Amino acid sequence: MRYLLLYGFVAIILSCTVGCKADKTTDSKTIEVVEEAVDSIQSILCGRVIEDTVVGHWTLKTTIAPNDARVKRGENTFGDSSVFVTLSYDNRSVFINKEIRTKDLMGQEGEYQMYWGGGLHWYSDYTIYLTFGCFLPDTDDGWPLLYQIRKNGTYDIITEDYALGIDGYDIVSGFMTLYFSERAAGVAVRDMKTLFDRYCNEGCATKLLNGDIEIAYADTTFRNAVKTMAITWETEDGSDNTSPKRFYVRWKPNPNDENVTDEAIMVVDYSKNKISKIEMVGREII
Repeated sequence: MRYLLLYGFVAIILSCTVGCKADKTTDSKTIEVVEEAVDSIQSILCGRVIEDTVVGHWTLKTTIAPNDARVKRGENTFGDSSVFVTLSYDNRSVFINKEIRTKDLMGQEGEYQMYWGGGLHWYSDYTIYLTFGCFLPDTDDGWPLLYQIRKNGTYDIITEDYALGIDGYDIVSGFMTLYFSERAAGVAVRDMKTLFDRYCNEGCATKLLNGDIEIAYADTTFRNAVKTMAITWETEDGSDNTSPKRFYVRWKPNPNDENVTDEAIMVVDYSKNKISKIEMVGREII
């Protein structure tokens, strides 16, 4: 019993001092036992599980753990984290312990800090979306992001727009972000029933699915549309406040032509928190 306690105590010490050389006089059998204990402890503590789930065709596990990056802000230095993703589609491996760092999301490391990451946001038969948030330390200045993964392993990073305190804004923004992102991934409108049902009431969802309402023109570059999307709102009397009635969604359909803007007008049914009407889709050419 004394030896078990000793080995446990040594393992805890070594787990806190990984990389230190062992004392030359230490018995080799003791080292082997301690190393096994260290490996076991590290496998448990190496990351906090964020998701461990099966949804549709997808099997997903994500963990988050500190990494070696450091973020300086003023006189303070902050640590950063990595998210590790293991993902399969119909039991076919897509990612195995893929590391996602702040630099993979923001293009650089050392300025923004990963506040959260690895949570499941949305999935369809073709794509799955994970949430991330990268912000300047100790501030609200940063970006909520979606990491869109397709079943062939290709992926894209999407800025998720939202506004706190504006009823219905997050519904319209969330719907349009996923709509454009799914279209960009090659998902046909006829395969978007789950998305339409989630964000729209029955009548509006049916019209979208049947093609009676077309949100975007055929020449739209959907990646550019989601990057350039902007949303404004009005009440019935035309004044802006926190109880909007109509939402105006505008985007640039072509990355090579800033003179063209497309627009859709949407109404939210607050009793169900769903889009009840898409009034028109139009194009303005300056």
